[in-house]
Amino acid sequence: MKKNCLVLTLLLTTILVNAQKKYVIVPNKFSFSVRNNQYNLNKTVKQFFKSEGFTTYFENEISKDFNKCDAYQISLKREKNNSRSQSMWVLVKDCNDNVVFKSEEGKSRFLETSRAYNESLKRALKSIEGKLVVRKVASKGEQVSPILKSEVFTFKKKTTKEWVLVSEDQVSKIVGFKSSLKNVFIAYKNKTKGLFFKSKGFWFFEYEANGAIVSQKIIVK
Repeated sequence: MKKNCLVLTLLLTTILVNAQKKYVIVPNKFSFSVRNNQYNLNKTVKQFFKSEGFTTYFENEISKDFNKCDAYQISLKREKNNSRSQSMWVLVKDCNDNVVFKSEEGKSRFLETSRAYNESLKRALKSIEGKLVVRKVASKGEQVSPILKSEVFTFKKKTTKEWVLVSEDQVSKIVGFKSSLKNVFIAYKNKTKGLFFKSKGFWFFEYEANGAIVSQKIIVK
């Protein structure tokens, strides 16, 4: 039991120091490009995150004393499925190259390269629209906003062993199990395993993805 408490405490510590970012850094050239802002992809990405409320910079716009760990780093993953299909994903990373958030696949069937790249990129960006929350200025020790926007759930059932929450659209459910810590539960959101816990009067579901902790505020009714 003590071992379980220690593991949960360490997980929560990792979660709570995983602060949200205010800045976004976009490379001047993506890994598959041969020149800066080829096909206008870099400017499109920069403008998108600016419209989402972030302060955005190209790599060559930041000063030498700027701490890159205060910002998200953006990269693109490109894949040509066949001669008729082009796919692209947007990867949001931290300063240690860990993927914090990955977009859905953006796909295009245009044959012309520029049109295919731009359509697949815009579709990938569309899938993350509104899903990243900009960090708000917080006083020392104050918990900042989680990565994912909040979601509303209602109680479906509760037993001595578990409880079940269901989302308003009936698409998602969270199943929770008791732990040795107060207001901390081992939980599954659909098939994703994580922690469901209460902090400063609010409930959060948090889990690990690609080496990073992803957090979502859950409003329980």
